[in-house]
Amino acid sequence: MQTFKNVLTLLGAIFIPLATMIFTWFYPEGGPVLAGQALLLVVAAAFAVKKNFTAMGVYLAGFLFLWTVYPYARMMLCLAGDGRAFGALHSVSSRVLEYRELNGRLPADLSELNLPELTVYSCESDDRKIHRHRIAGVELRPGAGLENFKVLFSTYIARGHAVNVAVTGDFNGFDPAKGRMSDTGANGFYWALELPLPPGRYSFRIVADGRQGPLETVDVDHATRHANAAAAARPLLAGDTGKWLYDPRTGLVALGCSGVDTKHRRPWYAY
Repeated sequence: MQTFKNVLTLLGAIFIPLATMIFTWFYPEGGPVLAGQALLLVVAAAFAVKKNFTAMGVYLAGFLFLWTVYPYARMMLCLAGDGRAFGALHSVSSRVLEYRELNGRLPADLSELNLPELTVYSCESDDRKIHRHRIAGVELRPGAGLENFKVLFSTYIARGHAVNVAVTGDFNGFDPAKGRMSDTGANGFYWALELPLPPGRYSFRIVADGRQGPLETVDVDHATRHANAAAAARPLLAGDTGKWLYDPRTGLVALGCSGVDTKHRRPWYAY
């Protein structure tokens, strides 16, 4: 009989954390975890009153598991979700660029790209609670990507191979004096210049100590990924709509979720 009671005690100590984890999967806001912890403490206290310290220790071990180990396991779940979300966001942005290269224009509404449905997780600051957000469908934000639009021209030049670097193009009359680039890293490698230009097609070349690079032509918008020209600033498509946010005028794509990612604690719509 005593053996049977010990087995029941052990099964109870296992069942409560297991049930807590299952309920937390469907209700991740933290309530099931708090309830499970409270129940384990109550049962442990009941066994302490009966002076059954072995059973009390078993239930306290279950409590400590929910208090210490399980939150980190949930955080790993969130990090895995973050990886999937970042991968999907990068994939959709790349497909927008590919669409423009094939069709000569940006897609009107992303309906042809078969956007994936996502589940993203947001940890609160104490990592004890997480929120689950579903992203599905598209919300158009025409012109939202035009806010404070600037073009970033940049190049990498090995240390000591150039002192004066500039970008010249049809936007400054191909005048090096009007397009001097700064060594932003103070190491002679990365040179850059931001110019307040609207999205559009630009012809330009990089000039280093009078040596002219090849003339390039590029359509610059938020979908552009060029080695020497891209959108400099990324405006925030703020919102918590649970949809993909898209600006068909500039190719800007974002997730309509105000929850924060696990590592950087930035709102999802900021990526």
